[in-house]
Amino acid sequence: MFIIRILRWLAGYVHFTAWGNFLERFINLSASNKLNLWDMQKQDGVLLAKTSVKSYKKIRPYARKTNVRCRITKKKGLPFITHKYRRRVGLLIGALLFAAVLAISSQFVWSITITGNEEVSTEEIYQALEEYGLKIGARKSAVDYRILEEHVMIKLDKLSWMGIITKGTSVLIQVKERIMPPEFIALDTPCNVKAAKDGFIIRLEVYEGKTIVKSGNSVLKGDLIVSGIMEDSRGNSIAAVHARAKVIAQTEFSHTISVPLQKTVKEYTGETKSRYTISVLNFSFPSFGDKMTSENYDTEINSSQVNFLGITLPIILTKETISEYTPVTVRLTKDQAKEEALKLLEEYETGEFEGKEIVITSKITTDEITDSEYYLKATYYAQEDIAVEEEIGIDIHKTADK
Repeated sequence: MFIIRILRWLAGYVHFTAWGNFLERFINLSASNKLNLWDMQKQDGVLLAKTSVKSYKKIRPYARKTNVRCRITKKKGLPFITHKYRRRVGLLIGALLFAAVLAISSQFVWSITITGNEEVSTEEIYQALEEYGLKIGARKSAVDYRILEEHVMIKLDKLSWMGIITKGTSVLIQVKERIMPPEFIALDTPCNVKAAKDGFIIRLEVYEGKTIVKSGNSVLKGDLIVSGIMEDSRGNSIAAVHARAKVIAQTEFSHTISVPLQKTVKEYTGETKSRYTISVLNFSFPSFGDKMTSENYDTEINSSQVNFLGITLPIILTKETISEYTPVTVRLTKDQAKEEALKLLEEYETGEFEGKEIVITSKITTDEITDSEYYLKATYYAQEDIAVEEEIGIDIHKTADK
């Protein structure tokens, strides 16, 4: 498709409109006489279409025969450009060289798009693809896509499936990520249930094993709650099982946020500079543009691929925006420090509690300020499952035999 578009552009083509009572007959006559019309659409009884310069010259007899009128609306392609700039030979030579470069570079990969990934970063996938030969600028015929898929799937074990679709100079990588099973101890492995943290047991549900601690008792982190060693009436070990239980306990824990009262902030001066870099098929040309003389500045980098005739070219234009600032030391008031601490505490709670089976029954916050720091302490009272399984490390079959 890309080669066809380039050839049409080199030969020249026109956009034209046609209207009359017998448009369908006009289209059939043109097609039967091998006149190539494309991108045809009908709007309010008017035909919009494209055709080559040669075909448009031959189309007039069929238009007269079907009482259809035609009019050119746009002229596209190299012949019209060369005619316009016929007195500027340099531009003509440049256009021809550009067309030749496009034809040659169409044998290479110009763009790579990756979709379907969430946990595995796009950069990780790019690196794996590049390691096995697929990158912007790679020769398309030199890449064995079947072997590439196998190697990348082995390297990135979090991916369960990968599909590669090539379309012209573009490559689309579609992936599916593996749903990783949670870590667990096999049911035929003897284990105990212990306390994952300090707490007061308010509900105990034992599914397998011997209960050591009952509801209403307090436990410390690491205490044995349900034993996987089963005993007879005389206290002799008769079997080792995989103890399982849910231990809902009242827990108490705290988290402290500290905020320095004195901090350095950036005060932007409004002075900005821009620098540009052009990369073609992984070859980068030296940057051009303004240079920042100040030592204090932030840099923002934006890259985009160049499009020509609706085609993404292997030309990447990178703009580097440099913003100057002056470092200023400020001292926070207690209210300012508290506001910042509360935001940090909210971020902590989102990361610590979201998605977990924990019910916060109450929260108490206290604060303290010194000459250099503001401290915000949050004490939480919660109900949560503190059961954690731990392997006993004995042979269940030997225990049963005894």
